[in-house]
Amino acid sequence: MKRERGAEGAGRREYAPPEPLVCVECRTVSSFYAWSWRAYRIDDPERHGMPTLAFYCPACADREFGGPEARY
Repeated sequence: MKRERGAEGAGRREYAPPEPLVCVECRTVSSFYAWSWRAYRIDDPERHGMPTLAFYCPACADREFGGPEARY
């Protein structure tokens, strides 16, 4: 059976490393793993757009929304 040129990679996506997260409050950039960062869904009915995610570093998330005990 004859293979077509370029068919080996058909359907595969190229690997792209994840983008770091940026805190919406203090503009801190996350590490690769982003431990303890939080994401919140943002819906703005006046903008009529798709919902987006807002990322908060651990310090800003605790200050804005309470510490870990407040989540449960």
